[in-house]
Formats: sequence, C-alpha cells, structure tokens
Amino acid sequence: MPDFEIESAMIDVPVKGGAYKAYRALPRGAGAQPGIIVIHDFRGLADHTRDIAQRLAKEGYVALAVDLFSRSENLTDPDDMVALFERMQKLPDAQAVDDLGAAERYLHGLPQVGARRVGVIGFCMGGLYALLSGCANDMVQAVVDFYGMLRYDQTTPEKPVSPVELTSGLKCPLLGLYGEDDELIPVAHVQELRERLKKEGKDFEVHVYPGCGHAFFNDTRDTYRAEAARDAWEKTIRFFAAHLRA
Repeated sequence: MPDFEIESAMIDVPVKGGAYKAYRALPRGAGAQPGIIVIHDFRGLADHTRDIAQRLAKEGYVALAVDLFSRSENLTDPDDMVALFERMQKLPDAQAVDDLGAAERYLHGLPQVGARRVGVIGFCMGGLYALLSGCANDMVQAVVDFYGMLRYDQTTPEKPVSPVELTSGLKCPLLGLYGEDDELIPVAHVQELRERLKKEGKDFEVHVYPGCGHAFFNDTRDTYRAEAARDAWEKTIRFFAAHLRA
C-alpha cells in the first residue's frame, strides 16, 4: 500500500485578473502522477481539507486543495453559521467552476503531473462544485462528490441552476457518497440524481450510508461516523485508481 513522504506548500493558482490560494501536497520521489483537486466545505480551506490532500499525496497523487474564497475577503468567523452560509451564497457558481478549471491547468503545468489524468473530490459545498466541474470541464477524468447539495432551495443570479439539472453534461465517471439522514441532501434528491444519470447513460456509483447525516466523513466534527467514513475512503481510493491510473 503506498505511503509516500510528502512535500507541501501554499501556492498561488493564476486566474484572469489575479490569483487565488491553494495548498499543494506532492508525493516525494514519485515521478509524474495523476493530480487531484480537493474542494473544501463551506467553512473554507481548513486543516481537515489539507489533511485530505495529504492523505491523497501519501497514496501517490499530486493533490491541490483550493481555497475558492481567497479571491475576496476571507475573514468570516468559522463558528458563525449565518455568515458562512451568506458567504457561500454569494460565491458565483460560474466563478467557482472557472477557478477549478484554472486548478486543472495548474496541475497539468507541473512536471509532477504533466499529461497524467486529473480528478476532483469535494465535500459539502465542495461536492457540489466537484460535480459541476465534471459537467463543465472535459479535462476532468473522475469526480467524487461527498454530500454535495443537489438542489437549491431557490435559484439566484449567482446560483442559476441546481446541480442535478446539469448532469446531462457530465463528462467523466462519478462517485457520489451521501448520508441517509442528511437534512441538506434528502434521499429523494439522491434518487433523482441516480435516475437522471441512469437515463443519460452516465458512468456512476452512488452510495447512501444508513444512520449518517451531513459531513459524516469530517473527523473534526461530531457528525463523524468512523465506519462509514472508512468505507467511503476505500471506495474513493479504488475509484481514483480505476479512473486516473488506467
């Protein structure tokens, strides 16, 4: 089982008109490897997200944990749920997808990735954008969505279309991992996702974990469910190996 030593650093990802911040984790001495973009939850780029990037780097992937909020003021109190939700609502989906495209290009520009494949993994808000990235970018080769919102309560100029309505554009295999008791992503929405993907002939796996709510993978919160998280991670590693190393 791979267990590479890693090199990590905060870097700038170039975008039109500037740059945004990201945490890069490289497997030391691994040569050219597939890249994986890691997308944070609505709290932003935190230790948990960096830890996920490190876990992927230890598996031999070049991991880039993006900070989608770093293009604007990023001083929101991590315990202020109202302010965190408002910040998330103000982030335009189009900007986030463009920024993820920049992350993909950044990874392909690294000698440690080069022409190797690139995947995306996201959690909560990040799962939503992982799915949107797979629908918008034909250079993304695999998407893992951990409990990303599938339907908006209401659409806005920043969020004009619910993610589940865009799945006809999905260009790569998808692994979706959800909790049965997640109040933010009802099982009915997950079933709609399944039905749409099946009807559209997409390559996908969707798993719903009984007894789990939102953020069941986050081991820094009381929502963490160790058995489900362990199984979901094993599925994630197998999925990326099948689709990024093939």
